[in-house]
Amino acid sequence: MIIHDAKPAAAFSRLSASFFALAAIFALCSCDSAFKRTTAELPPLPAEPGLERIEFHSAILGKTMALYAYLPPGYSSEREWPVLYLFHGFGNNEIEWFEYHKLGEVADRLIALGLMKPTIIIAPRMDNSWGIDSGKPAMNGPSPKRALFSGPYESYFLKEVMYLAETRYRASKERSERSLGGISMGGFAALHIGFRHPELFARVGGHSPALRGPQIPDYFLYAKPRKTAEVDPIALARKKNLRGMSVFVDCGADDSLFAGCKELADVLSERKADVAFFSAPGAHNAAYWHPNLARYLRFYAGNQPE
Repeated sequence: MIIHDAKPAAAFSRLSASFFALAAIFALCSCDSAFKRTTAELPPLPAEPGLERIEFHSAILGKTMALYAYLPPGYSSEREWPVLYLFHGFGNNEIEWFEYHKLGEVADRLIALGLMKPTIIIAPRMDNSWGIDSGKPAMNGPSPKRALFSGPYESYFLKEVMYLAETRYRASKERSERSLGGISMGGFAALHIGFRHPELFARVGGHSPALRGPQIPDYFLYAKPRKTAEVDPIALARKKNLRGMSVFVDCGADDSLFAGCKELADVLSERKADVAFFSAPGAHNAAYWHPNLARYLRFYAGNQPE
């Protein structure tokens, strides 16, 4: 290939983009061989589409983890499917979205109405980790519902959860068919991971994301050697190139986290990012979230939030 002198910067930009894309693919494929053997030994898929909860041993975290999978009507392993990864809130686990919020029923209804394309939904256990890589795995407190969990949770999600979703369930490997979201603490985690890896996800959402406020454990999130600019979603939004990514942020008007959510939306808007911000009367609870579940799923399906 001959590169003419007139466009060296553009050529370099294309080569750099290709390099980082290949690096991202390599990172996702560098799954531990022991983990691959573990996942290969999981029981067969259910005979019918619907919900499945599985436990598996994480080689990265060194312990048993779990996930909930929603397989849409018409699902088969003969092809790849669009995928939505959803993170739970603080004190919860992989069951929150499906056993508490009944998201599977909402998805079934939207698919039947033609308002959402059939999509795999993966809700992994993330502990109270905030989805960051934070040193050696440990539970920092006596109660698993209230303790902060340190460990390489971002790496666990990218290298193990996504690998498991793509091999067991045929979740898509295409950026255009991948979405990532979360609620409360999980909203922070989704925005953190999504903004750090914009080459992997086309749509990222934070639902009442825990970004600012006295209840946010800044001492844990930004402990040395972690830098705020490399962890905080608002700081990441100020510097990351999010071109081609759609972002949805929402929060109840009476939620103490509202100011941080609005700040993030404003930063993204100032940078001309594709961001939608939504608010309605409500606090940090199911009374606000449940009426909006269909709105969330329609966003992840590629529709503009109402």
